Amino acid sequence: MIQGVLEFLKFSGAGNDFIVGDNRDGAWSLQPPGELAQRICRRGVSVGADGLILIENSKRARFKMAHYNPDGSESGLCGNGARCAARFAFMCVIAGREMTMETGIGVLNARVLPDARVRVELPTMPRPVRRMTLALSGREITGYRIDTGVPHFVLFVRDIERAPLAVLGPKVRMHPDLGPEGANVDFVESRPGGGIYRMRTYERGVEAETLACGTGAMAVARVLGYLDARLRTVSLMARSGRMLWVEMDGDGDDARFALTGDATVVYRGKLARESLEE
Repeated sequence: MIQGVLEFLKFSGAGNDFIVGDNRDGAWSLQPPGELAQRICRRGVSVGADGLILIENSKRARFKMAHYNPDGSESGLCGNGARCAARFAFMCVIAGREMTMETGIGVLNARVLPDARVRVELPTMPRPVRRMTLALSGREITGYRIDTGVPHFVLFVRDIERAPLAVLGPKVRMHPDLGPEGANVDFVESRPGGGIYRMRTYERGVEAETLACGTGAMAVARVLGYLDARLRTVSLMARSGRMLWVEMDGDGDDARFALTGDATVVYRGKLARESLEE
């Protein structure tokens, strides 16, 4: 922390980009974090990002990860964000290569691998996959509702490039049958190419397509495992072209997950306090 500025690292987690700052001493507490996220996540007029991550003190783990969406809402979990938070903590000597972090859904284990990839293990999520048919603009759409720390609705399509994400994404995301908070919407190709499933996600809080989604990757893997119990590792290609790997240990609702992918430093920045003012 240098007087007058806030220091941060900009990370990309398989295409999800985040502003990550160390708030253990309260340096980032100049204003409510949700308002701060709204200001600095705006592309074109500030740093721009899919979210703001603050590293805070924790009594339950090595540190706490607080994640805020660009609309100011706080998320219980961000899979790619957790991986970026882990690498930030390792680079800033907050934690070793193996660490624990507190999140809104519990304490996670993470390991920073030598090639800048990060593996995050998630606790058991005893929430069943639910097949649902939604009535939408005179037609019916069938998909799978699953909660992986945040709610998701998974849709299978033949061609991911032609998936009507811009049209269906906003409508499905706020469908009343998915609850008052809605859900993220994941589109995944019904057949893998070379063993790799391609996917795209319309994310709530961002209210647009993002280049990757960690909890979305876990949601897709969970649905695929529900449809084929033999699956244990699922390889997924995000919209960015980067890879994410989801490992599943256990069966049914007792399955545990591990998410692995790159967590790349884009740049180091200093945010002037005057930029936080209207």
